[in-house]
Amino acid sequence: MPIYIVDPRQPLEGCLTLVCNGDSAVNALKNIEQDLKPRHFRVRATVADVIPLIGDLESLLGPRPFPNIMLNEDPLQIFLHHGGHNATYYRFVGDESHLLLYVEVVVESRFPSNALLLGRVAINRMLDSESRNFNLPLVIARLDLVADDSEMVLASEIVLPHKTKIAFGPLGGLDQMPLFTPWLALLREGATATSPFYRLLCAWRAYDGIQVLRKTIREQAESLGITDRLPKDPELDLTVLREAGASEEFLAGIKRAGDLFGKLTEMRNGVGHFLLESGAHVYMSDGRA
Repeated sequence: MPIYIVDPRQPLEGCLTLVCNGDSAVNALKNIEQDLKPRHFRVRATVADVIPLIGDLESLLGPRPFPNIMLNEDPLQIFLHHGGHNATYYRFVGDESHLLLYVEVVVESRFPSNALLLGRVAINRMLDSESRNFNLPLVIARLDLVADDSEMVLASEIVLPHKTKIAFGPLGGLDQMPLFTPWLALLREGATATSPFYRLLCAWRAYDGIQVLRKTIREQAESLGITDRLPKDPELDLTVLREAGASEEFLAGIKRAGDLFGKLTEMRNGVGHFLLESGAHVYMSDGRA
């Protein structure tokens, strides 16, 4: 059965990606998007302690029970109370051994993409409370979207895994310049992170640190009598950013890497400091905030 990448058009490995498993799911999703009628969706979260970064979509879209949560009552209906009459209801469903298979919440929306966003926020809030109360480090490894009148998974939202495979040996060794070792460590830290907030922070640190690196290289070059200039700040291919989902409003005025990081300054400050000067805070369980 073919797996179709729906959004973004040109996803990068490690980015959040919407996929459909099979032609029936693609057609059903298309019909719902064209219908534009408000409807109920069920958003199901596969829960884990880590988000896989390497593998194939076929295996990652299959059942993945979480071994550290067993349901004494299956399915288990619970609520998350927010005060007053404000509460969200969840359904915990297990496999044949009653290990947690997914957490489900019902949302109402005209658009499947909005339904996934609403479901992610609601389930993140539940996981925030569970992680605190039961000392379990929980993350959403995958979201599945199901129409309220069917059991067909319309689409899945998943971090696109790397499919890189290496056959080592014979191999003499690798070279690593001491000057660049801190940046190599930072790049790996960002590449292995699954939180988009922490990835942003790692990317910013790397770019910010490049200015110090350029100064060091320039001083060493001058001491050796080398007069060649360092490369300029790299120009960006806006097509790549567009296909990754960036809006034209965001892209306005961006030509080089420095322009991009300049646009992300407030976001970086929010992630790095949690509280902004305005008094607002970054709510990491809600991508809209």
